[in-house]
Parts: sequence; structure tokens; C-alpha cells
Amino acid sequence: MQILGATRFDQCVINMALINICNQESYVGKEMRKIYNSWNEVYAAERGFIHF
Repeated sequence: MQILGATRFDQCVINMALINICNQESYVGKEMRKIYNSWNEVYAAERGFIHF
């Protein structure tokens, strides 16, 4: 999910908050985690970070 006009940092904060608000065992919580993880991988790759 992306919010029009939000910076990447703001989007990251919003996504993390939504993940924490949602029950992480629910369908919505799991889908939010997938979206965040894929976004985080792209963001890290753009900046040359390595995630383990």
C-alpha cells in the first residue's frame, strides 16, 4: 500500500504501524508483513544495505 504524497520514511512508519496494529497472525497482518518486507528489500537494495 502506498499513500500519495508520503515520503519513503513516512510510508515506512505508516506500514510498520499498520503491521503492529493488525494481529500479525491474521490474514491482514500477514499480508501487511509481506508488503513491508518486499518494500524494505527494495529500499535497502537502492541504498546498498545488506540484510541478513
